[in-house]
Amino acid sequence: TFGIVRVRNRPMEVKRNIEKARNGLARDTVGALRDAERALKDARDIDGNNPEAIALSAQVAALLWRDYGDAEARKRAVALIATGKAGTGGIVASYLIADEPQQRTAADALLAVGAGGGPLGHNAIGRILRARGDFTGALKHFERATKSVPPFLRAVTDLGDFYKDQGNLEQALNYYRTAKAAHPNHARSIIGAAEVRLQTGRDLKESLTELRAVEADPQSAPSGPDKLRFELALAKVLAANGDRAEALKRLVKATETITDRPEAFAAYAEVHALSGAHDKAELEAGRAVKM
Repeated sequence: TFGIVRVRNRPMEVKRNIEKARNGLARDTVGALRDAERALKDARDIDGNNPEAIALSAQVAALLWRDYGDAEARKRAVALIATGKAGTGGIVASYLIADEPQQRTAADALLAVGAGGGPLGHNAIGRILRARGDFTGALKHFERATKSVPPFLRAVTDLGDFYKDQGNLEQALNYYRTAKAAHPNHARSIIGAAEVRLQTGRDLKESLTELRAVEADPQSAPSGPDKLRFELALAKVLAANGDRAEALKRLVKATETITDRPEAFAAYAEVHALSGAHDKAELEAGRAVKM
């Protein structure tokens, strides 16, 4: 009887695991992606040919590689794509794991499938179009991703970044707050909010608390591409709150292996200027300008 019930419940178990994985993918943190990966493995163990589970598995594995440098996850993504059962999810994953020379070809393939790639596909297309200068098209795809159920937090913060870069700081802050409401330690939304507050000069103690909370939560650690951005934001917020010595200490540690990023030297200049060391500030700013 138990065996019969288990067999009958298998489709429901697969569905529950897929739903759990969708939620993890939407939350956009390393901890949530790991949870999604485990749920999808359970789904594939029950039904190894389920196309939705295979497609989502390829996307999650590709993100773990692209954002967190997980080489084993990249191998899993390649294997899942190679099954030919991942559909448009496989095209999204192929774009995410593409090496630099293949990026353009992979991006064109993703643009060709358009709406078929799900929320992650829409978000990736939005980033491609934004990089190519098609801001109207980028906004359309970002907004489509935010309207998924559950909302895709990566797209919510991309909209925040878009409006911040356009100078619409209040609109940007609203998007960052929306993402933070869904996940209190969502790293990119907290980084973005801190950058806005640094420009407006208000609520900087709140940003310091939020950045410290992210730092204390390994499950919400910033992605590889966002680590320097996080450190620069935290250093500037520390300096603005009067702790310039700690700000400089963190900057030195964060940038000791980086010699080709002008943002780092610009941050040094800001912190030195806040502490009144104008000669040092001018020197660091000059380095940034030359770069």
